[in-house]
Amino acid sequence: GFWFGGQTDNYLGLRLRKGSQNFTGWLRLDVAPDNQSCTIKDYAFYKIPGQCIATGQTSVPVSVEDLDTQLQILQRQGILHIEATANTNLSGLRWQVTDQLGRVVQWGQFEAAMTCDINITQLPDGMYILAILQQGQPFTHAFLVQ
Repeated sequence: GFWFGGQTDNYLGLRLRKGSQNFTGWLRLDVAPDNQSCTIKDYAFYKIPGQCIATGQTSVPVSVEDLDTQLQILQRQGILHIEATANTNLSGLRWQVTDQLGRVVQWGQFEAAMTCDINITQLPDGMYILAILQQGQPFTHAFLVQ
């Protein structure tokens, strides 16, 4: 895109390669008027190879190889709904939500084996990261509160 002279809230499409697999994503960034620096404001990528993600899209089904299953994470009316799509017991796994500065703003533990709803209505507008922790290894999912 056109970046000279500074830009605000412009998107840059990504194609990431891991081995022989391609992943798609985007960055939202600001470019300084002198074109000497840029600030990445948020980003997302689809964790399933060969699938497309729309610019600005943050609530997509994602693959969770770390948990040896698949999860769907959907954002609706101030709720993050997490659902296992396979027979996996999520009960007891810890989760946390961090803001763009890395501060933990919410945390908890899965009580049900297959689903969890996280109320995000109290979060200020901005980009957040949901991390689900299994044996100290996080799976992360970015989401936007507006």
